Amino acid sequence: MQQAIGLETSPTVPPFPVLSVAPPALTLPAVMSPFPAFLPSLGGPEMFLIFAVVLLLFGAKKLPQLARGMGKSVGEFRRAKEEFEDEIRRGSEDLDREDEERKKESLVQKAPGTEPRDS
Repeated sequence: MQQAIGLETSPTVPPFPVLSVAPPALTLPAVMSPFPAFLPSLGGPEMFLIFAVVLLLFGAKKLPQLARGMGKSVGEFRRAKEEFEDEIRRGSEDLDREDEERKKESLVQKAPGTEPRDS
């Protein structure tokens, strides 16, 4: 049993198991699916079943309203995301511009004789 999941015991160490490799349940597959493990992939029959259940729950009259509301929500989310990205981009550009101005000011040296004289 211990060898099946990768556990070993050593005679020089206390008799508790030492993990030599990750158990198979903890290893990740080579290609990760975009779907959760309990929802592998949705094919045609599964999508039809989901649509039928939604149709039965909400009725034919409510489906267009539901779809319209979801479309508006998705559109509003996209607009908010774009506004947020634009705000971040503008802030970054402003900081870059300020840095360039500071660099230019530090490079410009005052001509000798322009400082005020002590009287």
